Amino acid sequence: MKIQILAVGSVKSGEIRSLIFEYLKRLKPYQDVQITELKEGIPRKGSSAKKEDEEKILSHLKGRPALIALSEEGKAVGSLDLALLIKRHSEAGTDICFIIGGTEGLSDTIKKSALFCLSLSDLTFTREMARLILVEQLYRAVKINRGEPYHR
Repeated sequence: MKIQILAVGSVKSGEIRSLIFEYLKRLKPYQDVQITELKEGIPRKGSSAKKEDEEKILSHLKGRPALIALSEEGKAVGSLDLALLIKRHSEAGTDICFIIGGTEGLSDTIKKSALFCLSLSDLTFTREMARLILVEQLYRAVKINRGEPYHR
């Protein structure tokens, strides 16, 4: 099973980028996690940035992964529940694709096509922080699924 993160926009903060790479490095022995950054859409006449982002996201989906859209309207789950979700897909051999939208968020089309809409918290985070928190939680989920300590 592969885990992909499709993220609209890039991480500008060197500190946050460094932490993301640290968690990807920690994940490497256990789980293949790839991050694909998509250039944020520029609205064309009669369109919106959200619609432009939607087209880019859909064009980058490979195979038939389980889509999990990060959205403030989504459902917040605990680390154990996220670990269970990942374990189920791993056992089924289904790839997972987490999607993080641009400044306008994700389109309704993307959210409706997702298996699950996930909220990281009731708090609002920048897209950069959301990416960092997601990668950290993926690392935590892998540790949980391996029966290893994860409260570090």
